[in-house]
Amino acid sequence: MALRTGIAIATIVIKHLCNVLRTYRPAMNGVIGNALSAGHITSVQRDILYTWLDGAQTACDIIRLVSGY
Repeated sequence: MALRTGIAIATIVIKHLCNVLRTYRPAMNGVIGNALSAGHITSVQRDILYTWLDGAQTACDIIRLVSGY
């Protein structure tokens, strides 16, 4: 009997996140830029968001290699 580790569900969630990032990243960058211009966030906060999004996209590339999806 296989152990339940949650990896199948995590892979599905990650796959959806990766698709969202691939499709909407340019629009997300625009929203972040607009928020900075409007003074809603600081440049440090913008950089943190960009770093997180870049890291998520890199993780997607690695997980794609590992999982084969």
